[in-house]
Amino acid sequence: MKDSGPAFPWNQTWDPGLSRREWFAARALMSPYLTVEPERPERESYHTFLARAAFLLADAMIAESEREEKK
Repeated sequence: MKDSGPAFPWNQTWDPGLSRREWFAARALMSPYLTVEPERPERESYHTFLARAAFLLADAMIAESEREEKK
C-alpha cells in the first residue's frame, strides 16, 4: 500500500517525517485490540505480529478514508 503522503503536511521542512501510514500504524499500536495475546504462527514473534497487525490496521484506515473522500 502507498504511504498516503505525509502525516503532517503543514509542518514540512526538508524532512517530511512520518507518512500517514506510519502515523496510523503507530496509533494502531495503542489499540486495545492489540493488548491480548493473539493466536499467531508458531515461528512469528509477538513483536512481529504487532508490527504486521498495526500496518494492516493502518492500511484499512487509509483505504476507508479514501473511500470517504470519494463520496
